Amino acid sequence: MRGALDSYEISGLRHNLPFLRALCDHEAFISGNITTKFIPDHYPDGFKGVEMTSMDWAKLACSAHSIHKAAMLARAQVDASRGSMTPAEIEKDLVNLVVMVENGPH
Repeated sequence: MRGALDSYEISGLRHNLPFLRALCDHEAFISGNITTKFIPDHYPDGFKGVEMTSMDWAKLACSAHSIHKAAMLARAQVDASRGSMTPAEIEKDLVNLVVMVENGPH
């Protein structure tokens, strides 16, 4: 269920996917210790979203780096075929990539 919720994408409409995903990780839900009062009991002020952990930020930074590297290597292939830049030159540039996220560089 986690994987399905993580890969589902809806745009242009309001939805509750972040809540459903948080629900999958909630200890009371996992243990089966829930009632029809789950939301008022565990989210009395409403669901405000989930705080990203340092591991979440690290995974985001790694994902951004991987996407960037793939794009740069694809560009290198095009540039190499035109003779304007070698793949090794672009690979060298990737070493200095710093991904900036909300709480600083990674």
